[in-house]
Amino acid sequence: MTSRHELIGRQKELEAIGGQVGRPVPIVVRGPRGAGKSALLDEVASGCRDRDVRTITVELSSAAGESWDLFGAQAVLRALRVRFADIGGSRLATALATVNQLCTPANYDAPAARGRLFHQLQRLFESFRGGAAAVVLFDDVDAAPATVVATASAALRAGCTVVVACDDEGVALELTAFGEAAGQIVELGPLGDRHIGELVAAATRHRPDPAVVPAIQAALGSLAGNPGAVLALCDLLRSQGRLTDVGGALCLADPDAPIALPAGHWLVGLVERTHAFGLRLLALIADSEWFGMDDLAVFASAVDGELAACGRAVDEFTAVGALLCTPDGILTLACPALGAAAIDAVGGDRLRALHLAFARHLAARGPSLGHVLLPLADHLAAAGAVDVGDIDAAALLERAAHRIRPVNPPLAARWHRAALAHCAAADHPRLLDDLLRELVRIGRYDWLGKVLTEAARTGGEPASTATPGVLSAATCLAALHTGAPLPRGTALAAGTTSPTGAASPTGAALPTGAASPAGAASPIGAALPAGAALPTGATLPAGATSPAGATSPAGATSPAGAASPTDATSPAGAALPTGAALPTGAASPTDAALPTDAASPTDAASPTGAGDTPVVSAFGRTSAGSIVGRWFGANEPFGVAELAYALAPLGGTHHPLAAPQPDGWFDPIGVFRAVLGPAYGTPERGPLVLYRRIVDGYRRGRWDDALSAARTLVATCPAATPVHELARLLAAEMCERRDDPGLAESWLGDPDRRGAFPAVRGWVEMGLLQRRGRPDAALAFGRRACRTAVRAAAAGDTTGLHLLIIRHAFLATTLGDRAGLAEIQGAARAWRGHSDRPEPCVTELLVTAMAQNSFPAAQAAAAALRARGHLTELATACLVAARTADDTRPWLGTADEIAGQLGDTGLRTYVRSLARTRGVTLPRRTTSSRSSTEVEVRIIELILQGMTNRQIAAAIRFSEKSVERHLTRLFAKTGCRSRLDLVAAYERGMLART
Repeated sequence: MTSRHELIGRQKELEAIGGQVGRPVPIVVRGPRGAGKSALLDEVASGCRDRDVRTITVELSSAAGESWDLFGAQAVLRALRVRFADIGGSRLATALATVNQLCTPANYDAPAARGRLFHQLQRLFESFRGGAAAVVLFDDVDAAPATVVATASAALRAGCTVVVACDDEGVALELTAFGEAAGQIVELGPLGDRHIGELVAAATRHRPDPAVVPAIQAALGSLAGNPGAVLALCDLLRSQGRLTDVGGALCLADPDAPIALPAGHWLVGLVERTHAFGLRLLALIADSEWFGMDDLAVFASAVDGELAACGRAVDEFTAVGALLCTPDGILTLACPALGAAAIDAVGGDRLRALHLAFARHLAARGPSLGHVLLPLADHLAAAGAVDVGDIDAAALLERAAHRIRPVNPPLAARWHRAALAHCAAADHPRLLDDLLRELVRIGRYDWLGKVLTEAARTGGEPASTATPGVLSAATCLAALHTGAPLPRGTALAAGTTSPTGAASPTGAALPTGAASPAGAASPIGAALPAGAALPTGATLPAGATSPAGATSPAGATSPAGAASPTDATSPAGAALPTGAALPTGAASPTDAALPTDAASPTDAASPTGAGDTPVVSAFGRTSAGSIVGRWFGANEPFGVAELAYALAPLGGTHHPLAAPQPDGWFDPIGVFRAVLGPAYGTPERGPLVLYRRIVDGYRRGRWDDALSAARTLVATCPAATPVHELARLLAAEMCERRDDPGLAESWLGDPDRRGAFPAVRGWVEMGLLQRRGRPDAALAFGRRACRTAVRAAAAGDTTGLHLLIIRHAFLATTLGDRAGLAEIQGAARAWRGHSDRPEPCVTELLVTAMAQNSFPAAQAAAAALRARGHLTELATACLVAARTADDTRPWLGTADEIAGQLGDTGLRTYVRSLARTRGVTLPRRTTSSRSSTEVEVRIIELILQGMTNRQIAAAIRFSEKSVERHLTRLFAKTGCRSRLDLVAAYERGMLART
């Protein structure tokens, strides 16, 4: 039985029924299966018992095997026996015995005996009522619709209130005709979005991530507001491990994967029972781009069925809400999760056989395919690599892909991919090369990875694969965009060498047999990156510096004054090819992400027609394998120049003036777009998209969305990469500022671990110290972190430096550290040096405003941030402006408003404190889009349902501490000392609804 607090979103229906208790009227509760009729009846029963109203629940489904019992007397007897200990007496016992004696098949056959039985059944209900209010609940009456009318009429004549859960409209109308007053029908419609979220929270005992409920609703389609379907889907997803607790919320792992109804769901069972071919029909519709009424004849032939039966099936499935039919006869699934369940039940082999039958039928129409070309291509693609007769399947699929490409590029790519399975060996390299470029152009990197895996599985003969350089570049793109290194042996071809004159860059993998040429020199003044090894015979030119940690292999010479460091290590996870030697003292990498035969592309020149040779320094040339190895193994991001070199076979070029301007954030999608230009398609899914959502959500003040994306990233792509590092750091910052230090610590991880982006980690850890009441320690830590970050910026890692500089400057100004501000100004000027913009950047403006108490500089920074929509950084600019402005009220007001939107409790406390110091009165604002009173009322309603603070937090999607703060305010507002007193105060109207 459903517990009381799990009935969500049915308060109006409960009130409608409760208002009729004690009157001999029939109430019919109607709604589709899964709408919660049984749960509502359970809640009515619980409420009546709390009011000392006698109540029984008659389960007519238990009488399904007693078809002779026309009055359902046996079901009534069972219900009364269950409750006899609470409501029984001698009169009721006598009535029970009398009805039990008369309730026999023989008495139903005799009209006189049947009349006596009905009379005694009415007296039995009178004994149960005992002269007081009584309620009889009839559940599952659809199992015996004729029985309930007679039984309910006996209870009504005895003076009981009758509540019936029923779907049959005829029964409902007949029932509501009984009684002293006209009965009423209570319709259970679909639940709203908020109530579905509360239902998921109550069922899972976890607060759902904001992305979970929309994903479940999208999968359910027409069943999106059906509580039973939602609960069934939640149970299935949890059993599959796809609903997991990440970052304090229930998150859906792999949200792009299909979500299917459970195999035992009533709708799946109905389809299966109604027609033997029902699931196959739905599976084929779900798996086809087009399926219309005209295709039923082919389907009937394929399943050895009758066309008339197939037509009836479509009508029946449409009537129950499983199918939708457009005016032009196209059939679609009303519930996508039902289609996914049908596909699972049918299985891949049987489904491909159905597609093959369709393809053969359409191909049999002869060479003039005409309007059936596109449907034929769709079924051919879904059928797989099978014999379709004399038709040239590869040519047909290519032709169809060319026709559909202008209006549906992803579908064209899917057909193009299918053509590979049918083409001749001689055509395979061309088709594969074209397909890889097409998938990159449309941004389907998940498909790109699958194509590369299939290409490796079918064999790696050079004559049967695309250009080796294209394979290497495509593998790099697929791995970085999907968040998973492809299996060993995938796509990177052997036999290419690093171009003449190129030195092995930081962590770069030299291919099998490739020699690092003698005499390769770093440009004058260039710094050798940390961990990079000088190639054999290479000379380090005058003026170049080699940082600590790099080793000079045998034969390398350093000019006078150049230091040859020691103890270089290869980053964990970087791929070291067969035959490549590690420098002395270097550690052998582990978990290589790409095969040992990974190679740099043969030619570093721009592709034909590019017009310019890529601007790549000797140490900027890096193999695709090394980029992927460092991305997954060493948690190290890539640069524009090295990526351009690795992606040159796909058209990658590096023009410094066209490169994305640094704004303090690592933007891998922007780097890919700068390198590949129009050849690059922005992805719509994957870890890089989630990372961009996190950064954009943080900067624009959409913190709920940013945290949701961070949870999805961790749940879906568990591999440690640079974007995971930044996601965790930003999530830790947001949780800390929302006054949840425990969750912030879990996001931050081991404080001793240092990965990429030292400035961002230093910024977060400095904030943790500051918000935990250790400002002096935070200032000292910030000074050290700034120095480290400036050194990292000199090597190219500028991510987050502006955040650290501004936080450090703000704290130094607050604590009066004027000497420290001078050093911070130098760091700000160094930050500006990484941009080609002539005007001062926001970071420099804010530091200048704090160091020189300059309101114009703060005002200019705030205007720039407001124009960009960066609310989070704008709040800081407003505080700086408030410190220097003559009129602080508008600046503090804006900062306070932003703090409320972000849920940043620390910022809001500081703004309010500063306002009091300046004698400024700020308008009262709420911390969320819902008013405090509305939230408080909802909390009290959930207390009435018996929920704990943790359960309330999950239901309203707040933290448990936030619930406790609301309760504290409620106690102060009402003068109550306990939850019981609070409920009583609410019922007396001391806290009005809004």
